[in-house]
This record gives sequence, C-alpha cells and structure tokens, in this order.
Amino acid sequence: MDDLESTVALIFAFISSVVILIYYLNPKQSNCLDCNSVISHQKENRYSITVNGEENSLCKKCFNKRQKQDDLVAQNCSCCSKKFTTRMKIHEWDIGSKLCFLCSKCNRKGESQLKSNFQLIEVLTDNFIQNNTGVNSLQEYVDSSNIEIDHQNDLNSQEWNNFIVKTTKFPSWKAMEAKAISELYSKHKSSIIEELCKST
Repeated sequence: MDDLESTVALIFAFISSVVILIYYLNPKQSNCLDCNSVISHQKENRYSITVNGEENSLCKKCFNKRQKQDDLVAQNCSCCSKKFTTRMKIHEWDIGSKLCFLCSKCNRKGESQLKSNFQLIEVLTDNFIQNNTGVNSLQEYVDSSNIEIDHQNDLNSQEWNNFIVKTTKFPSWKAMEAKAISELYSKHKSSIIEELCKST
C-alpha cells in the first residue's frame, strides 16, 4: 500500500512539474497596449486596463505613466491646449475666479507681459495706499513724507525706505513695492490669459 501511495504521489508531483514547466516555457506573449513592447505570459495579467469592455495588458512602465497622468492637476494648457505629460512643469495662474494651468511656453509669454514696466501710479493705487498707510492717495502719502521725489528712482533712497518702515507695516520699500506689484499682477493676469488664448 505504501508503494502505491508513493507511486501516486510521484506521478502527481511529475504532472504538477510538467504543468508548471509548460506554463513557464510557453512562448505565448502579449503586447503592451501603449508602447507595443512584448509582455511575457507570466506578467501579462499584472498590469491591465479595460478599453471598450476588453481587457488589455500594459507593461509596468506604461501602467505607472498612466497612473501619474491620471494624477495630473490638469490635462491641457489653458491657453494653447497642449496636452500635459508627467515630465512637464505645470504653472498655476490664479486669476481670481478660477485657476488656469499653463505650459512653460505660455507661462513665459505671460510672465514677460506681466513684467512690463508699470507707472508708479498704477502700482501704488489709491486703494492700496488707503489699505496700507492710512492716507487717501499716493500724492498725499508722498507729500506727508517731506522727501523730494521727482522721479520713480528717487523711491530707492534710504530716506524713503526709512519713511516706509516708520509709517507702514512693511519692513522695507522693496517689500511694499513687491506687495503692490503682486496685487497688480493678479488683476492683470485675467486679461493676459485671455490675450494668450487668442494668440495661440
């Protein structure tokens, strides 16, 4: 009886080994849906995607790429409609009512338009002056300083900087100017986005 059991066990082990060997030596292969690279039979079910009800295999690289693509905050540039890839830098522009996502090329165009030289009166609006100084206008603020200011460059003097530090919450004139420019930029971004979208 022991001989029969050991013979059956031996036959079962042999059959199992043959099945496993056939499975691993089977030349059956499939191709990745995205890059068409060959995927071995053993790996074909690891990464798959269903397209139109049919299950398709993906290689690990393409599977990961699709996962990252799905995680992108936006799929296309808001201006030129260029499709974003996982390697592209996506630039966010907050234009108040919504977020726009720009590719690097459109972002460069937009930034260059934003950095065009503004007149001081455009940067330091009455609203900005009222919110940050307690006086009503830029002219009134300049007059209260008793500093001779004939040109915009005169604002870079140490005397003007000291006046800003003493009369505002800003640590320097540069900080005040940066805040004013930032507010101005946010107002202009919306129109710049519209222009960029028209030009592309």
